[in-house]
Amino acid sequence: MSCASEIAMASGKLYSCAFLFPLVLVSLAGCGGGGASTTSSSTPPPSTTYAVAYTGNGNSGGVAPSDSSAYAAGATVTVLGNTGSLVNSGYTFAGWNTAANGSGTVYSAGATFSMASASVTLYAQWTALTTYTVSYAGNGNTGGTAPSDSGRYATGAMVTVLGNTGSLVNTGYSFAGWNTVANGSGTVYSAGATLSMGSSNLTLYAQWTLSSATYTVTYAGNGSTSGFGLPDPNQYTAGSTVTVHGNLGFFFNPGYTFDGWNTSANGSGADRSIGETFIMGNSNVTLYAQWNAVDWPPVSIWGGARNAITLKPDGTVWSWGLNAMGQLGIGTTKDASLPVQVVGQGGTGYLTGIVAVMGGEQHNLALKSDGTVWAWGLNQEEQLGDGNTTNSSTPVQVSGLTSIIKLGSRGYHSVAVKSDGTVWTWGSARYGALGNGVDDSNNDYLVPIVVQGVTNPIMVTSGYMFSIALMQDHTLMAWGNNAEGEIGDGTTTNRLTPIPVPGINQVVWVSAGWTHVVAIRADGTVWTWGANNWQGAFDCEDTYDNNSLGFFCGYGMLGDGTEIDHYTPEQVPGLSGAIMALGGDASTSVLLKDGTVWTFGSNGAGQLGVPSIYQSLVPIQVQGLCSAVYIMTRDFHNEALCANGTLWSWGSGDNGELGIGTTANSAVPVQVTPY
Repeated sequence: MSCASEIAMASGKLYSCAFLFPLVLVSLAGCGGGGASTTSSSTPPPSTTYAVAYTGNGNSGGVAPSDSSAYAAGATVTVLGNTGSLVNSGYTFAGWNTAANGSGTVYSAGATFSMASASVTLYAQWTALTTYTVSYAGNGNTGGTAPSDSGRYATGAMVTVLGNTGSLVNTGYSFAGWNTVANGSGTVYSAGATLSMGSSNLTLYAQWTLSSATYTVTYAGNGSTSGFGLPDPNQYTAGSTVTVHGNLGFFFNPGYTFDGWNTSANGSGADRSIGETFIMGNSNVTLYAQWNAVDWPPVSIWGGARNAITLKPDGTVWSWGLNAMGQLGIGTTKDASLPVQVVGQGGTGYLTGIVAVMGGEQHNLALKSDGTVWAWGLNQEEQLGDGNTTNSSTPVQVSGLTSIIKLGSRGYHSVAVKSDGTVWTWGSARYGALGNGVDDSNNDYLVPIVVQGVTNPIMVTSGYMFSIALMQDHTLMAWGNNAEGEIGDGTTTNRLTPIPVPGINQVVWVSAGWTHVVAIRADGTVWTWGANNWQGAFDCEDTYDNNSLGFFCGYGMLGDGTEIDHYTPEQVPGLSGAIMALGGDASTSVLLKDGTVWTFGSNGAGQLGVPSIYQSLVPIQVQGLCSAVYIMTRDFHNEALCANGTLWSWGSGDNGELGIGTTANSAVPVQVTPY
């Protein structure tokens, strides 16, 4: 029986199987199957779906989009945009690709594609950005360095402007920010400001405004008992260059020797040596004297014609050597080959309260702490300044001088500087030596007069009828005798009033010899001009003869390797690091910062400190001398104060000027007998 017949019979009625199947669920157990039960279902099998994933592909920030949909094969997929703000430093987002390296199919946001029979990964694509730099320029700076920005910026990126991190300075100006144009006509930016990067490299130029703020340099004695703080009247703007002065105020401290300057009183700051330069900051500077302890230190040594004079820490003055004109100041005219103490006014007691000494040709000067000047010795050309022409073997007060702060003397006239900066001279007026516009060989000046056109010099010095002043701007002014080119102006014309010395600047020291000049520049180089041979008042011979006056004559005191006079300043070859230099009659001595002493010129009396040579046209080192801190050069003898406080001399000794108790010359240094 068929299945349809069984169903109809079971219901008691005869129906078609095709009619009943949709309406009745019948168990077909045993239907056509020998009594076995069979089940049939109409639900089809599940469909297969696929996913779309997104990846940043090297991103440095942000997150990749997420698509949670499941797609059947053939379904349409809409590509997402960069909804998670993916970023990659130095690149810009450029859509998606089915391959990480970009070799697959490219899709942009919103594009569609038909899903295949596999899941899909879309990789972010990146295009390298064009970047630009920001640089900084000093724009006329005189010191410091411009800031450096190592970043690279894409168009539209924000840039933070740097400050003056390299301490740029411009003498006479103050830093005033940055500008996109050197002349300031562009956009102004201050430190910390931000700007949007354009499409080209950018340079920001430092801007400068005239500085109204100025600062000073003060010198302090820092324990000194005498002397004075030499004022530096210059007003320095931030960034300008300062040249350090020497101990020109003659500070002294009993039991100590001067050892330079320091920015702190206790020496813990920056050391500043004589002639050194430094850049002024944004505040006033005080330089404090530094001191080395010694046992027996004269604080100043000087000398005249065949004599020496020293100042001790207690303010007393001592001298030795030639005394024919009373220049030793001891009340007699008898020579002394050992140190003797200078007596007081009228021969009563001793001269005290002295802060500086200076030696003339056959007269000497002393400056008291009260600003008065005292003199003794030869007075035939009124060089004592006391109103007459009488020699004096005891100190007399120079008439009309008060408030004096520095002295200068060498020949037959004297020079002094007042605290108000005026310069005063007295004595012989020949060849314009007094700087007052007069060449007067018959009428000398019994009392001091003012020099025209020179004020507030750092130091003054004089030779035979000429004088030189070192000015605050570290140039030189000179006047007087110019027969050997002493004025340094390229001529041999006497100058009756002060004129500038051309061809030399940044001078920190100057000394007049008899007819030549030696100077030191801030860089430690040595310069000379004037006479390069000395015949003096003697009948000099062409050959060395120690038994005649000819041994005092000679050549080479300019140290340039020639015997030729020079009418303008020229550098001495082979010397550097100089801190002090002195001119004698026929020789020159130079002290270097390493404590060595170098000499050149005539050696007839042994004044070069080197035996067995007649002269040297170039610098040679003094032999057998300890480390020196101060030197003195006069006619034909020299002295040096050593760091250990001992005093040494060499050269001519025929009048006892070596201070060793004899009248013998010495071509090597010998120690002055302590006193």
